[in-house]
Amino acid sequence: MPNTEKTTRRNQPRSPSRERGTDGDTDSDHAPGEVAADIAKIYCLLAEMSSAQNNKLDEIHRATTSMESELTAITARLSNVESRLDFWEDSDKALKANPPPVVIDYSRCVYNLS
Repeated sequence: MPNTEKTTRRNQPRSPSRERGTDGDTDSDHAPGEVAADIAKIYCLLAEMSSAQNNKLDEIHRATTSMESELTAITARLSNVESRLDFWEDSDKALKANPPPVVIDYSRCVYNLS
């Protein structure tokens, strides 16, 4: 007859404190000081990553601000061009509506100066 105590122990899940980590040590082998040191290392890594991300965000902000000022200048120039174009379109309409009394086409005039 097989020993039922051994088979039931094998089928039961291990408690979390007895599970093995990736390095092969059990969790209960770590001293509280080592855990605190690991937490401090993680905190330092997070602070470094955060600092790097903040630097990148600051650089993006500067570039965005620069582009914003350039886009504002381009918008002002386009507005100026649009207003000048509107002026020329309005003056062309007015000229077509009220042409001058005499229109001379100088391109058809041929002068014989000899």
